[in-house]
Formats: sequence, C-alpha cells, structure tokens
Amino acid sequence: MEFLRETGFKRIIINYMVVSACITATMGTIGVLFAPDFKLGYGSFFAPFLFATVGMLPAVVYYSRKILSQRQRVFREILHFILLEVVILTFAWYGNALTSVEITVAIAVSVLVIDVVVFLLMKVNNSRVAIEFNAALKRMQEEEAAE
Repeated sequence: MEFLRETGFKRIIINYMVVSACITATMGTIGVLFAPDFKLGYGSFFAPFLFATVGMLPAVVYYSRKILSQRQRVFREILHFILLEVVILTFAWYGNALTSVEITVAIAVSVLVIDVVVFLLMKVNNSRVAIEFNAALKRMQEEEAAE
C-alpha cells in the first residue's frame, strides 16, 4: 500500500526537486545564450534552490479546507501562475539578474515552461497514484467478497 504514503509533504518535496532541476537546466540554457563567457562562482550552485524555494510560495493559493470545483481549481492555477511570475521576476530584479529586456523575457518564458512541465509531471504522477489506489481498493473488495 505504498500509495497511501503519498502525502502532501511528499508531493511538495517532489515538486521542489523537479522545479530545482528545471531551474538548473534553464539557468544553464539562458547563460549559454546570453552570457557564454561569464564565469560563475561556487555560490551560484545555490541559486536554483533559492529560486525554487521562492517559487514555492505562491503554491499557498492551492490550500483549501474543502474540495474545489473544476472552475475554482482552474482559477487558482491561473492565479498561481500570475503570482509565480511576479514573485520570480521580483526576486530576480532584487538579485540584479534582470540586466536586459531579453533576459527578463527569457526568465518569464522559462517560468511558464517550468510551470507547465511541473504541472504535467505532477498530473502523470497523480494518475499513477490514482490507478494504484483504485487497484488496491478493487483487491480489497474482492478479498472481502471472497470471505
């Protein structure tokens, strides 16, 4: 019954690690495209984790004590994306990372791409968990019927 251990905290950690990996790839890509000769220090290894941590803050809009309707869920996804863009671009601005319009656009587009990738990966994972959960329920029902 591994699927029962799939907690909200576990999903947050998985989401955080996926976001960190995507940010690392994005930072490398933006660096190669816009500043290929720029050399970074060891402190730069922490930047993806900082951006991922800041990027997790807008996820608070998903919190609800009740089950959300499809319309409410879509609204919160749109609100999350807008807040995510604002938070990440503001964080990048304070970190002096927004040095040109091109880099600002590249970061904004990267946030969109990473958000879509994470959404799709989490959807695939949630589908897998739901299939496992339904299979376990079916086995339990069959075991009870056999008794």
